[in-house]
Amino acid sequence: MSRIYLENVNVHYPVMQDHYRSIRRAFLRKISRGRVYGEDGHTNNVHALKNINIDLRDGDRVGLIGRNGAGKSTLLRTLGRFILPDTGKVLIEGNITSLFSVNGGMDVERSGYDNVFLMGRLLGMSRSEMEENLPDIVEFSELGEFMSLPVRAYSDGMKVRLGVAVVTCVKPDILLLDEAIGATDAHFIEKTTRRAQQLYDRASIIVMASHSTEILTNLCNKALWIEHGSVVKFGGVGEVLGAYMDTTSQRDAAAA
Repeated sequence: MSRIYLENVNVHYPVMQDHYRSIRRAFLRKISRGRVYGEDGHTNNVHALKNINIDLRDGDRVGLIGRNGAGKSTLLRTLGRFILPDTGKVLIEGNITSLFSVNGGMDVERSGYDNVFLMGRLLGMSRSEMEENLPDIVEFSELGEFMSLPVRAYSDGMKVRLGVAVVTCVKPDILLLDEAIGATDAHFIEKTTRRAQQLYDRASIIVMASHSTEILTNLCNKALWIEHGSVVKFGGVGEVLGAYMDTTSQRDAAAA
């Protein structure tokens, strides 16, 4: 049995002012002894998640919705234990697989074979598990002799094919996704869709951030709407998406 339980979770993180010019400004601030850009030596503290309360159980497929910067990715990374909350309680029951990029963690100087084991380790799978899955990964990716070449020789589509083949062989209790798994190769789209669906079906709980209402409607049974780090609405995917789209339409009309 899997569960995700968050109680009054708050996350803050610092943001440096004028980061893109910080080196130049720091130099001028130093040689002028603070007379130039003396105000730039501080950071803003962003309240990224505000008193988040959720309780998810087996069978929950939750779509995270909200505008860019609303806190969706921060919530996913908090659930994946990449970010520790400042306050509140986080209880996770079951193993977690976080898929924020299908080719994340690849070493382009190493071969496709080497990257299978490297990515598998990053996903929490043992070498023996990856050896067991290797024939299927090679067959699914259709990379053939390219598996022995450095990944830097791959096209973007080939990297995606290898990444999809690896990440979809995991057997998670809880699956965290920042956008659904997709493919850039037209020939590969149907295969990827079937394979990704098998991965989604194996997971007990899915939490997914996406801007696609079609993907969320097809894959999720619940939705969590976040604005400015706070939960606006949580419930059935149709109900929450409808409320979100109505609000978005009203904002667009007011801004026109």
